[in-house]
Amino acid sequence: MPHATATPTLPPSPTPNTHVLVVANSSIAQSETFAQTYMAGRHIPQGNLLLVALNSDPSTYTILQTDLQNTLFPAVAHAIASLHSAGTRIDFVVMMYGMPYLITGGGTFNGYSVDGVLTQSTGAFPVPGPLNNPYFGSATAFSSDTYHMVLVTRLDGRSIADVSGLMQNGLAGDSTKPHGEFFFDVDPTKGDGYTIFNTAMQTAQANLAAAGYDAEIDNTTAFVAPPNPLIGYVSWGSNDAHFSLAAYHALTFKPGAIAETAVSTSASNIRTPGGGQSQIADLIHQGVTAVHGDVTEPYLAAIPDPPTVFHSLTAGRTTGESLYSGMSWIVWKEIVIGDPLCTPY
Repeated sequence: MPHATATPTLPPSPTPNTHVLVVANSSIAQSETFAQTYMAGRHIPQGNLLLVALNSDPSTYTILQTDLQNTLFPAVAHAIASLHSAGTRIDFVVMMYGMPYLITGGGTFNGYSVDGVLTQSTGAFPVPGPLNNPYFGSATAFSSDTYHMVLVTRLDGRSIADVSGLMQNGLAGDSTKPHGEFFFDVDPTKGDGYTIFNTAMQTAQANLAAAGYDAEIDNTTAFVAPPNPLIGYVSWGSNDAHFSLAAYHALTFKPGAIAETAVSTSASNIRTPGGGQSQIADLIHQGVTAVHGDVTEPYLAAIPDPPTVFHSLTAGRTTGESLYSGMSWIVWKEIVIGDPLCTPY
C-alpha cells in the first residue's frame, strides 16, 4: 500500500496593500501595463485601479486647469471616497507613466504640479497654494484619516526601462537596511538666505553619522560624484557654482536610495529630453528609487528638509512618507517619483 504523504504547506498569501490608489491613462497602453505590473508586484487589489482617458501621446505631460478641475481631480476624489465608503482607506496615490504632471492654461494653478493639487483629493478642489503641509516634520506612519490629504507619487521617466527600474528598485529596496553612503554636497559659495540649505545638509550628515550610518559631506567648491552606489544624496544640482554634468551623470544608487536637489525646475522634463537645469529624470535613469523635484520655481523653502527626510527614512518610514515629511509646503510645484511603499529601514 502506498505511503501516506503530507499535505504540502503553502506559503501565506501576501497581505494586500489596500491603502494605495493607482491612476493610469487608459489612452496609453503602456500606462495601464505599468499599472498592472506595479499592482501585481505590490499585491494591490484590482479595485484600487483608476483608469482615466486623457491624451494618447506619452510625451504630453500638461493638463489644462479646467480639465484637471472638471475631469481628473473629481475622478480621483470619487475613487478615494468610494473606496473609503467600502472600508478601504487610501493613503497613497500613484500616478503612472502617461499621466500629466504640469498644469497649464493660464488659470490660478498655472505652473503648479498636478500631483500637488491631487494631495487634496480627499476633499474639495483646493484653493491655490502653497499650503502648509500638516505631515511636515512627522516620523510616524501616514494616515489620510489623520492628515486629511493623500501622498501622491508617480512612476514615471524617460523610457520603459527607467520606469521598470523604479518598480524593481522599490521592491528590491524593501527591508534591506542597505549599507551604503549618504552623501551631501555643499556649495560654500552660497550666501545670504541660501546658506540655510548648506546648514541643513551639514545637520543631516552629522545626525546620520552620529547614528552610526556612513554619511559623508563635501564642503569644498568641487561638485563630486562618489565612486560607490549611494543610499542617500542631496546637493544643489546645477545651482552649484561648480556644477559638473559629467559628475551628476556619474552618480549611482543602491535599491532603496532617496535623493533631492535644490533645483527650481528639476522635474520640468520627466519624460522628455532637455531641461535648462539638472533633471531628476537623469537620477531615475541612474538607479535612484525615490526622488523629489519641482516642475517650476518653488523657492528654496519648498525643498524638502534633509534632516527630516533622512530621520524619517532611517526611522522606518517609506520613501514616500520620508520625502513628504520633509516638505513644509504642498499644493505647489512638488513632484515625488518612486514607489511610495518602499521601506528600506
